[in-house]
Amino acid sequence: MDAKGFFPLTRVIAPIPPTVYIPYAIAILPTFHLSAVFVVFIGAFWSIFANTAAGAIEGRYRDNALILELNCWEYLSKVVFPASLPHIFSGMTVGLAFAFILLTVAELFGANAGLGRFVQYYADFADYPRMVAGILYTGLITYLSMTGLEYLKKHALFWMK
Repeated sequence: MDAKGFFPLTRVIAPIPPTVYIPYAIAILPTFHLSAVFVVFIGAFWSIFANTAAGAIEGRYRDNALILELNCWEYLSKVVFPASLPHIFSGMTVGLAFAFILLTVAELFGANAGLGRFVQYYADFADYPRMVAGILYTGLITYLSMTGLEYLKKHALFWMK
C-alpha cells in the first residue's frame, strides 16, 4: 500500500491538538509519566509521519532500481531510505520543537517535577525571577536539542549542502 493511502486518516486525526488528549491520558493511563509520554508522542508523531509520507521518491529512482535489479532489502536500504531522509529530518525538526512545547504543557497539568511544573510553581507564588529562569532554561535545552538534531542531519545528509 502506498503511504498516500494514509493521507485521509492523517487529515482527520492530525489536526486534533494533542493537548486535548492530556486529561484523557491522565485519567486512563496508570501514571502521569506515561500520560506525558503519550501526549508528546502523539504530537511529534504526526509531523514526522506527514513529512515522511509526503516525501515520495521520484520515479527515476524506482526505474534505476529496476534496471539494477535490486532486491527488496537493497531497494529499501539504498534507494527509499536515503531518498526519504530529508523529509524525515524535516518532520523530526518540527516534531522535536513541538515535543518540547507539549512536554512543558503536559507538566503544567499534573506533574510534581519538570520544567513546566517549575515555571508554574514559581508563577503561582509570583517569584518572577525564578519563573523567567525556568523559561530561559527550557529555551536553552530546546536550543541545544535542536542544534544536536541539526548536527545529526548535517552528517546523515552529507550529500546535501
